[in-house]
Amino acid sequence: VAYNSIADAQIEYDYFTNSDVALVDTENLYDKAWQQGKNYEGGTRAPKTNKITVNRLDLRKDPNRENGYITIEKTTADDAFYDFKSLYQPKYGFFPYYCYTGRIKVDKFGAEIDFAYFRDTITTGSYQNIMPVRIDPSGNVVTAGGKTVKTLSVGEWFEYTIVLDILNHQSNFYLDGKLVETYKYTENFNSPELLRISLNTGGGECTATFDKLKVVGMRNPYNPETPDYHEPLWSSDEPVAEFLLGKTAFYGYSQNVFANGKKHINVDDPYMQNEDKLFVSVNALNLGYNLDLVVNSDSKSAKGSALELYADSSEVSYNGKKVVMSVPCIWHNNTVYVPVETFAADILGHCVKTDGEGLVITAPEKFDLYTEDTKPEVDIMAHHRFEYDYYTNMTPLRVLNWYMSFERPTVEKLIEDFNNKKESGVSHPRIIASKKEFDTIRENKDKDPQLKEIVDTLLADADRILNNPFEEYDVYDDQRIYDITNDYNNKFQKLGFAYQITGDEKYAKKVWEGLKKILSFPDLNYSHLIDTGEGCTAIAVGYDWTYEWIENNLTNEEKEYIRANVSRLILDPMKDIMLDLCTTRNEIAGGNDYVTSKGNFNAITNTGTITACLAYADIEPEKCFELLSLAIRSMEYTMMQFRPDGIWPESPNYWTMTARVLCFSMNSLYASLGDDYGLMEAQGVKKTARWIAQNNSYNYCYSFHD
Repeated sequence: VAYNSIADAQIEYDYFTNSDVALVDTENLYDKAWQQGKNYEGGTRAPKTNKITVNRLDLRKDPNRENGYITIEKTTADDAFYDFKSLYQPKYGFFPYYCYTGRIKVDKFGAEIDFAYFRDTITTGSYQNIMPVRIDPSGNVVTAGGKTVKTLSVGEWFEYTIVLDILNHQSNFYLDGKLVETYKYTENFNSPELLRISLNTGGGECTATFDKLKVVGMRNPYNPETPDYHEPLWSSDEPVAEFLLGKTAFYGYSQNVFANGKKHINVDDPYMQNEDKLFVSVNALNLGYNLDLVVNSDSKSAKGSALELYADSSEVSYNGKKVVMSVPCIWHNNTVYVPVETFAADILGHCVKTDGEGLVITAPEKFDLYTEDTKPEVDIMAHHRFEYDYYTNMTPLRVLNWYMSFERPTVEKLIEDFNNKKESGVSHPRIIASKKEFDTIRENKDKDPQLKEIVDTLLADADRILNNPFEEYDVYDDQRIYDITNDYNNKFQKLGFAYQITGDEKYAKKVWEGLKKILSFPDLNYSHLIDTGEGCTAIAVGYDWTYEWIENNLTNEEKEYIRANVSRLILDPMKDIMLDLCTTRNEIAGGNDYVTSKGNFNAITNTGTITACLAYADIEPEKCFELLSLAIRSMEYTMMQFRPDGIWPESPNYWTMTARVLCFSMNSLYASLGDDYGLMEAQGVKKTARWIAQNNSYNYCYSFHD
């Protein structure tokens, strides 16, 4: 699915296929594999006469499941093992490195324990096995080179990192971030296909627990200084910027201008006349072409040292000569707007290229722009990007179009905007609504009968919730917990609203009761990610809207409980999912698919991620802002589905779900950071309310999807 370099576009990129990929991940589960045989995908359980318990599988629906442990209990002379046969997957391409991490706890020593047994039968057709490190029956951690690096105590957790370097036929074994041993193995081992964990034949009784096992296929060498860093799914924007060097680019549906080697944001609103002619303000024109035009409102003109032009006129004075453009300037937004294609070609003599969708690129020198390989924008297939029938839609032209559409803020920019908001007095609440907005409702509820009716209804709903228990964790149809997390979201919003309006702590206490329960869930069901998105938003709103009470009434231990479980349930797994380090990708509506999917899953899940990151940014800033930047980038795939005229491709029902959560995420960005970074400027967004109104009647709507 990677496009090769297009010579006439001069853009080299590898869109979506440059990421590392999780091949084994015991923390997450492919639900269909579980339903079909209670195994991880590609997994084989072989207890023989012994016992193997796999918590993530055997206790899938247990609300008290605290972990994803795999426990092997050996009581006979037979061995017992669990195989992961998912390492060799050609569709992901070649991985020169494999990083294997995990931890082990031994409660009874007595047999040899293999936890890093790799096999390759692809290269030679026969077994090629390597085992960089093992645990002997006495609890000694022994490397392939015969070195004893650690002696374990009963019940002690032992964490490790093993990196297979396929190019150099060696393994690197790390403890506590330090390289312990490099082991050279046979050159006949090139395609690892299996990882086995086992308690071996013979010896005495033995019990070992394995946890957080993960094998990641990597494109680049492992760096122990930054062990958690992985390339994002998206290629760098640098090749796009390099292509635009020496050129000027405008886009009809954003305030961005590329000029003088960089993208400038929030310049001025462009104007698309009849959806096909791009007009830009004098301010944007000055920036794009290094001009010095000054607008005169009285004469509706713009004059500079070498240029003079007038609204409603095609005549332009340039370097003392009269030139007639094929399209006249106009007066718009109290300034002169210029038809940029015509101006660049007729006045400046530039080569001008356009994609027909609002993008205009000009340059003094001739250049080519590849325009023939653009597939339809609408593609709501849920297949993972490595599957045979997936296509990215991201031709070079579309890469340019999207690059000019959005700001794509850096982590540093997000932190700066967040701190600026805090310095201006914005703290909590800041999710969905700000303190100022709650104050406005409180001040006006008794002055406006309609507002009073709404407030009274919500307060009555909150009072009813006070007497109702919160839902337990329950995978009620072997796939979903959506109704449960959605219920928490609705209850927390009503209780939090009541607390903000009345100040009565009974509502905050009820929220804390619910927060404790949902934060105790074993997971937020990452194989059906709208469940996760609703849960994330619930946890964000519950905390943010009762923050004052939480801060003044909870103990430090209770606050730490919140922080630790927000990381466990949201920040850590959602980062893994964003980076393709989660093995739920094969779910039809789960895992990594949402990151680049074009439908309500993208909107709901990213909304949960955005609101949670903004709510907890004070207590986990590094994790929150890194994840927030990824979620904002991923949200582009939602916003582009409104193109060109506001229609939502999944029909009115899913439009309602999408519009609802966009209100949550966009308002949260405004309240917390003061910006939506161009997301709401996407083509068609401003027309979508008109479309939904036209699609509905007093009796029915036109539901053209499911």
